[in-house]
Amino acid sequence: MIGALYKKIILVFFIINVYIFPNTLDKQNYILPDFIPIQESRTSIGIKLFSSIDSENDMSLEKSLLLTNWFTNNLYMAGSISSMGYNNDISLRYTASIGYAYNINYNKFKNIVSLLGYNRFRFNNNNLDIKNISYNLLFNTKFKSLWMSISLGIIDDDVYNKSENISIIFLKPISSIFILTFGCKYSILNQEKLITPLLSLRYKI
Repeated sequence: MIGALYKKIILVFFIINVYIFPNTLDKQNYILPDFIPIQESRTSIGIKLFSSIDSENDMSLEKSLLLTNWFTNNLYMAGSISSMGYNNDISLRYTASIGYAYNINYNKFKNIVSLLGYNRFRFNNNNLDIKNISYNLLFNTKFKSLWMSISLGIIDDDVYNKSENISIIFLKPISSIFILTFGCKYSILNQEKLITPLLSLRYKI
């Protein structure tokens, strides 16, 4: 039943993406795959630090607030929100994604997660409102207390067409109430390349 519901949600997101929202997101560094294993926390909040590394722009540290919640052993939702100054304007960026975990539990390989996200980039002083849809496939393994998540993703965007990215993220509980994650995302935007390292701290609720 959950699987059938997930397929319907994917169809709804696809229709919204094609017929309603223009995909013109010109800055994609804040769009990062989000996964907290249900074995570590059913619900968590936190803060994420990230920064893009390229040759054209100065590296600046950015941050966002995070929320992850599991509804069942297979289905979860994740979201983030952040603000930044951009071209003398203040922008608000947020993401909302829904993930479905295909649990395997074969030795160190734990599951495969299909992640569908809706991302929005809003500006305060003009009418520009940029949206897109992201798709990720996560392969999650566990080595003792250390989780490793490798993600292959696509961001469907009219500006960059369909940019591709690969991420590797490590997750480790550092106490009974906190979870530390760190890693990086490597993106290919047309002929440009972008590396985005990230670090986050979560609180288990």
